[in-house]
Amino acid sequence: MGLTRCLFWPGDPVNRALALACRQKLRLEKAQREREQLWAEIERAEREKDGPRVVELIRTK
Repeated sequence: MGLTRCLFWPGDPVNRALALACRQKLRLEKAQREREQLWAEIERAEREKDGPRVVELIRTK
């Protein structure tokens, strides 16, 4: 369920549990995007044979 659906769902008002679930989902989606971006950066550094950059990126994991 996206942010728009969470905030503007027709019908019953949003209760605390739903709001917390939506916030948790947004945090999870953000973490997944950040992880995917980090993996892409690691793969790029590996292709470019940039060892120090790979080490730096792995440390940020």
